[in-house]
Order: sequence, then structure tokens, then C-alpha cells
Amino acid sequence: MLAAMGDDLTFICGGLEPGTNGVGDHVALLAGELARGGRRVSLLAYADKAVETPVCETRRLGGQDVACLRLPAARPGAQRLAAARAFLDERAPGTVSLHYVCFAFDPRGLPLRENGRLTRLLAGHRTHLMMHELWVGLDDEAPVKLRLLGSVQRLLIAGFLARTPVEALDTSIPVFQRELARLGHRAGRLPIFANLPRTAGPEAGWFEAELATQGLPRETLRFVAFGSLPDSGPPERLFARIEAWAAERGRPACVLALGRLGPGGALLPAWRERFPALRFLDFGPQPGERIVDALEAADYGFSTFPLWVAGKSGSMAAALERGLPLVVGHVGRAGDERSVPDDVADLVIRADLADSALPAPRREQPSPRRIDRLAETARRYEALLGGVCSAAAD
Repeated sequence: MLAAMGDDLTFICGGLEPGTNGVGDHVALLAGELARGGRRVSLLAYADKAVETPVCETRRLGGQDVACLRLPAARPGAQRLAAARAFLDERAPGTVSLHYVCFAFDPRGLPLRENGRLTRLLAGHRTHLMMHELWVGLDDEAPVKLRLLGSVQRLLIAGFLARTPVEALDTSIPVFQRELARLGHRAGRLPIFANLPRTAGPEAGWFEAELATQGLPRETLRFVAFGSLPDSGPPERLFARIEAWAAERGRPACVLALGRLGPGGALLPAWRERFPALRFLDFGPQPGERIVDALEAADYGFSTFPLWVAGKSGSMAAALERGLPLVVGHVGRAGDERSVPDDVADLVIRADLADSALPAPRREQPSPRRIDRLAETARRYEALLGGVCSAAAD
């Protein structure tokens, strides 16, 4: 039976398990923001790795009940396609927004058959396509194996775009816009927002209490990262610069990490030994409210990701949206320094440039700016729902 009047928008992504899937969390937050504004939205996880059987659920997002279907990644593709089609028939959305990542639809990142099924699923629907990722191997320092995989992924994406009628196409950073243009597709730019609550809520003050427990003096410069710490760069160059800046100011410094650290977690002992003047603290995965509290109490953010990915990194956005100066160690792609959205570009501090100066700690600034990227993105989707255009300006 058709939903009353049909939904305004159905989001499709790979998985929707909260806290384990960045794109899924992104979609859920965006759906909630649109629902708060009165839009009828629904969610479809086409290849969810966190469920073993199909899950039909109702999520409370933005003060509204939102229908959600999660299809197990382990189920045969034909079964998932049939179930997804039935869901779209029931919800009758005016627009479908597919949030695409190769690895979301195939564990090897080679979704040849799934691309074909997605094309058939979208047939007959007004479609918006958000390319969160393109292909691997775009970094200047990428190993040959990743470049080879990326060349195959590029062919798969080119074929998918050629066969799938899309009325609006967006991506997050200039590098991806240029690569899509080389394939013959013009994409708008829609920077990624942080997958975090707007406030710390009941967790306000948690971080200060934790630092007091650790015996950290108030004058310590706090460099905070949220999310993975990849070992590219290498990060030692970044930490060496932080150590030097702290020495120049005559203040102790602490490098604090929250979240699943990835490759960087195994390197913490070596970093502690190499940089004895810095204190490294790993708080591990924490609820979103605690991460917000930590970012609000920090002096600087830092990231071991290259600068060229900044516009597509939710962890980097988490710092920049709160007016937190962000230290990065390297660009990663020559000529692609302008990945950061213009309204926060001045907050980026490049540790790879000899003349880069460290600004005053955020705690000592009178009124740090705030950027509500989620609300901004929702407004752009409202424009998308009102006409045939990309969700973002170029």
C-alpha cells in the first residue's frame, strides 16, 4: 500500500548501524534535519553489514517517525533488489538520494554487479547522487596496489554513471569534482558535516574532569583529534612541529585522541617514545556528546589525514565547524590545498610550511565562530527538492 501522499525523499546508502558507518550516520542526521523542517523522509540501507535478516524499523528523527529498511549485505543481490524495489514502491518518494561509496556495496570495493542492480533500482525515479568517495589511489603517496585497484574502480564508476539517469550529482571536494568532470559529469560541491550532536548536553564538563584525573595542568596546550589516525604523511612531521610550537610558547602540550584510531593506535607507543615532550592520551570510542565536549574544551584540532581530503572528512569538519584551529601535517596531492570550505579555510594550520604560526589557543579567544554545516546542507537539499539542480553550488 502506498504511503499517504508519498515521501518527499528516500535516502539510500550501504549501512545504517549507528556509530559504525560514517555515511549511514551522515544520512540519518540529514534525514532528521529535513524531518524537523516538515519533510517526509525514509531510509534504505541496501547492503547493511550489521544485520543478518531484513529489518523494518521506525526511527525517531527530527521529532518525526521515519521508516527505515535495512537489507543484509550477506543476502543475494537479487533478493535485496526485489525488497528495495518494494520499499520504494510503498514509500513512493518524489526524489531518491543515493549516497555512494564503492566499499559500501562490495567488501573488495569492486561493486560490478551491485552497480547494475542499483541502476535498475533507480530506474523511473528522480535521482540525486552524492558521491562520498570515488576511487582509491588518488593520494600522491598511494602505493601501486591501491592505484591499480583505483583504476578498476574508476572504470566501474564511469560505467555506473553512464548507465544511470541522474538529475542531480554532488560530491564533497574539488579533487572529486575534477575527476568526475574528466568522466564527462558536472558535479556540485557539498562539503561533509560532522556526524555529531550540536551540543554536549548532559556530558558538558566530562572532558575537563577527565583531564583533571590525568593530572593535566590547565596551561597545557590541548591538541585533540576525533576519529581515525592514519599513519600516512608520516604523522611524525606533524608531532615534531607541535612539539616545537609548544617549546616556543614555553607551555606543555598534550595530544588527545578520541574514537577508533585505526593504524595510529598501534603507533602510540612509538610516538610517546619519540616525542617525550608531548603527552599522548587515548580516550578510545566515546558517545557523541562527550566528543563534542572534548572539542569545545580543546585549544586546537589536529589530523594525520592529508589536507586534500578535508572537505570530505567528518572528523576534520568536527573541529572546523566549532571554530577550532586545525593542524594538518601534509597536503597529499600537489596543487590541491583548497579542499577546505572557504568559510573555515583560515582555521587550517599547515605544519609542513616553515612559516606557519600557531594562533592563540581557542580557549583564549573571546568568541570562536560556529558553522552549522548540517543546517546548511539541509537547506541545499530543500533547494534540490524544489527543482532539478544539484544540491550544492559549485
